[in-house]
Amino acid sequence: MGRRAAIPQLIALSGRRRSSLVAAVARRAAGFVAAADPEFINTYRWAAALAEAYPGDPGVVISLLCNHLKLAPGEAVFLPAGNLHAYLRGAGVEVMASSDNVLRGGLTRKHVDLAALIEVLDFTDGRIPVLHPVLGPGGLRYPVPVEDFDLTRVQLDDRTGSLGTAGPQVLLCTEGRAVLGAGEGEVVLDRGQSAFVPAGQPVTARGPALLYRSTTNLR
Repeated sequence: MGRRAAIPQLIALSGRRRSSLVAAVARRAAGFVAAADPEFINTYRWAAALAEAYPGDPGVVISLLCNHLKLAPGEAVFLPAGNLHAYLRGAGVEVMASSDNVLRGGLTRKHVDLAALIEVLDFTDGRIPVLHPVLGPGGLRYPVPVEDFDLTRVQLDDRTGSLGTAGPQVLLCTEGRAVLGAGEGEVVLDRGQSAFVPAGQPVTARGPALLYRSTTNLR
């Protein structure tokens, strides 16, 4: 049975059958940890951990059907539309194209709209390649195959530089303290804070700080 058939059936299971299946899979996954091929140890370990956090949730079983990726600091992935995914641990910067919906598939106590989910899910096999930034204007740019958005990693020192771009931008500080200059005023961003800069608004920045700048490739 392929994923296209398995995932809808797992989500559609009745509460009792679903809970029984998830519990059985979690027990087997925990048992496999000690004897599994090293490539899959973390996959089984995560299934067992997710079953504790979300008992009876079909996402526990679905997680075993997904590729598991561990990203080092500075690495990224591009996920095409319809790609079922979950963040298991750590912090990351997520940029989404303009959308009027977010569909859930599991690992949640919220409603799962199975019909809508199946309509948009992409069941294509294959691993998702890890992206490494390349040097571009203003910093290290993450190449993506769409025009909707653009992400750049900007390492600031104590010298003032320009962060101008034609489109609007969101600037997120993840390390240090960034001082932004726009017009006649200044805005200070500490770690975890962000600022929106309208299209065409000149802006300068100094650190030391690490910024992630999201803008658009639309012309």
